[in-house]
Amino acid sequence: MTLCAPWITRAELGSCGCVPAPDPQTVDEAIAAASEILYRLSGEQYSGLCDVQLRPCGSPCRCDYDTCSCNRLPRVFLGYDVAAVASVDVAGTLLDPEDYLLANGWLIRTDGAAWPCCQNIGAAPGEPDTFTVTGTAGAEPTVLAVRAVTALATELVRACTPGTSCSLPDRVTSIVRQGVAITLLDPFEFLSAGRTGLYLVDLFLAAANPAGARRRSRAWSPDLPVTRRQAVGSS
Repeated sequence: MTLCAPWITRAELGSCGCVPAPDPQTVDEAIAAASEILYRLSGEQYSGLCDVQLRPCGSPCRCDYDTCSCNRLPRVFLGYDVAAVASVDVAGTLLDPEDYLLANGWLIRTDGAAWPCCQNIGAAPGEPDTFTVTGTAGAEPTVLAVRAVTALATELVRACTPGTSCSLPDRVTSIVRQGVAITLLDPFEFLSAGRTGLYLVDLFLAAANPAGARRRSRAWSPDLPVTRRQAVGSS
């Protein structure tokens, strides 16, 4: 999954301590860049919530049933990252939200009827022989992730605003300038390790992705039915 939306807004970032206030386009670009950087470095864990359109595909021989309770309820697999269902359309008929529930990536029907076991994928949603689920998928950034992206975006804004100097990273200990000695860490050391040199940012990365994974882990089983997915925006 790609990044659905920046982790913070322009209003949440503020002026970054810049005088005069930074250009709004600069702020938006810094937020987008910081969000993309931390999304990638954290192993693509926090995409935000994407609006998705799902076309579940059942088995032509049988439908899956939930056997967790005393009764056997028809279910279709949407994906473990599906966070919420907004609507369910079966051949142009919108189901009442009381007739289904979402549990651990499975859409379970509770009204006594069955889900379609197959559909015409080539037809548009709402046409005969179609089955369409709209909702959101992904994961919102944590509180620490939001604080980290705010710190990184702030430095990017300050770096691009004339007359405003960037704050040295908290991990900086020295540099020689105008008779003042301050020691710097070797920048290539933390860059090669997937770090930024900003204490709060690197604290988040160490907590969220200590092994340096390049992407979020995924589970796949040949027993799970296929669901065709299309991103339709972000929430």
